[in-house]
Amino acid sequence: MNIKSLFLSFLLTSSLFAHEYSIVTDQSGLRISTPSLSERKTGKLRLENGLEVYLISDPGSHESGAALAVDVGTWDDPNERPGMAHFVEHMLFMGNEKYPDESEYQRFLDEHGGNQNAFTAADKTVYIFSVANEGFEGGLDRFAQFFVAPLFNPSGVARESEAIDQEFCRNVPLDFWRAYYVKKELANSDHPCHRFCIGNRETLSHISHDELMEWYHDHYSANLMHLVVHSALPLEELQEQVATIFSEIKNKDKSPNHFPIPLLSAETTGKLVAITPMREVQKLELTWELPVDFGRDKEVRADDLASYILGHEGINSLLAQLKKEQLAESLACGREPCGRDQHCFTISVNLTTKGVKEYETVIERCFEAVAALQKSGIPKYVFDEIQRKNQLEYTFQQRKDIFTSVTQLVVQMTDEQLETFPKKSLLPTQFDETRVSQFLELLSPKECHFTLIANPQLTRVKTAKKEKWIGAHYGLLPIAEQKLDSWAKLSPNQGICLPSPNRFLPENLSLVNTEEEEEESPKLIYEKESGRVYHCSDSRFLVPEITWYLTLKTPEIKDENAKSTVLADLYCHAVHERLNAYGYEAK
Repeated sequence: MNIKSLFLSFLLTSSLFAHEYSIVTDQSGLRISTPSLSERKTGKLRLENGLEVYLISDPGSHESGAALAVDVGTWDDPNERPGMAHFVEHMLFMGNEKYPDESEYQRFLDEHGGNQNAFTAADKTVYIFSVANEGFEGGLDRFAQFFVAPLFNPSGVARESEAIDQEFCRNVPLDFWRAYYVKKELANSDHPCHRFCIGNRETLSHISHDELMEWYHDHYSANLMHLVVHSALPLEELQEQVATIFSEIKNKDKSPNHFPIPLLSAETTGKLVAITPMREVQKLELTWELPVDFGRDKEVRADDLASYILGHEGINSLLAQLKKEQLAESLACGREPCGRDQHCFTISVNLTTKGVKEYETVIERCFEAVAALQKSGIPKYVFDEIQRKNQLEYTFQQRKDIFTSVTQLVVQMTDEQLETFPKKSLLPTQFDETRVSQFLELLSPKECHFTLIANPQLTRVKTAKKEKWIGAHYGLLPIAEQKLDSWAKLSPNQGICLPSPNRFLPENLSLVNTEEEEEESPKLIYEKESGRVYHCSDSRFLVPEITWYLTLKTPEIKDENAKSTVLADLYCHAVHERLNAYGYEAK
């Protein structure tokens, strides 16, 4: 063999070793039909080291980015080191063997119009960056080195400990975090959710550089990682580049931790937790912890069907009834993933002042709505609507902010098999009346955890207890057994009904009048003394959407007259409120 052949053989062999991966066949069946995204392609890889990759090649994108999630989070903290996972997340930014300067990564992104962030959740830690296309290859290589050979620069330990303490202090006055920490304090004491998670000066000051390195090497492994990459590069080139860079991450053959015990404590079941807010928050939450099989279900998704109805905002909905009685301003409903094995189902109601004072009436209305569902069941057309709506949203999606998009995708990716991703994260695939009925039966008053966040002067519930870490004041009010029984026996409220089939869901989305000349500007199509109507065709994006703008011009609104401005604002709010029940289905 001559020198040239030997050299070529060496290159081919090196290339094979550097690019070991398998292409995963896409089984989602999802397709994008938006004309502006017609050149977008996706690919799925499983690297030899076990790391899973979802690739998006989008030649029309002016920005690139990536997000990596590792199946390790705050629930993996050592008992004596609360905040360890969060601390490690911060320390990964402190340089690596290839790029030892800890400020180099941020400087590179700044020079190329980039952005970066990371967050630590209960069961995962997520790292994200976006950058202008010309900086993508350099940004991706610097990003990958976080997980290949981080240095955990000792000079950064004290500084990042202080940064985390400042982050914790910023959260102290925020009512979301205050309520969250009260719930953690009241959670099952045998579950890691009960522990402190963010970390602060007190819990992190004794953690050494060696401890951080040891914890990182013991928990971070390629086979626990999921990666989403969005770039303008051709798919084949993107595959090779990603495989070459991320194959360097070591596979230590780790398994994610599981905690197959209840998260919520039996001590708060059938009781009201009242929390004093810092600001004018008025919220009621009804929460049920779901059995593991319901939480992990990706086929029937009974919780999606239930929340579609209970969270509906149309005519004769639960929210419409609460508004009619002046008890609520808004309502949200759905499943909350708390961790790998735990999921909760929550009905959250933003209350009026009257609603706070009469919160038990609000609870009654919620259980009347649940009773109606338990009696009637959920009809097949609801399943069909959710499928159709979510499929249309994916099929005719528009180009999104890259940073937000890769973050959302990688979080979903941790909870679904790569082969079907993202189908099962987006829509139910099987209608099962029996399974849905079993889910609805779980929503009983005696299994419910009630949380009321409002001024105690309105609730008249004492909040003498003080949470350990954030210092939020709360109280625990037992609910009489007779009251729980009476809520369980409520009959359906005649004012709360199943929504009718959505008349706005389209059956045919074929383009019409494609031969028409493009309109360069809005065309006047109606004119009278009372007003004018203009129409402008979309000849560029060609997505099946319509946008209405209604502008009212009146001399009654004067900049120098504060009252007129306030009245105009109230008028707009009133119009939105009045149209919401009708417009909800259209939206």
